[in-house]
Amino acid sequence: MTRARLETLRFQKISLADVYGDYARSPEVLAEGLERWTRHAENTVQHQLAMAPPMGSRQEQSGASQEYVVGAPQVLDLDLYGQT
Repeated sequence: MTRARLETLRFQKISLADVYGDYARSPEVLAEGLERWTRHAENTVQHQLAMAPPMGSRQEQSGASQEYVVGAPQVLDLDLYGQT
């Protein structure tokens, strides 16, 4: 979808017909299909989407050998770039 198309959908309220199409007019058929769909184990597995970092030192959290924290100010020395 293009950005312009997504912008038109931004404030649109979603209806049952938007999600289920013609089945929204036939709730009994939709319920039958949903029951069949939930019988498959792969459709009911819960997946972990995110995880908080473990507690510990900044070094342990970043996994780096140096003390580096994402989002913390860093020194940028342009004179060092290009030197080998």
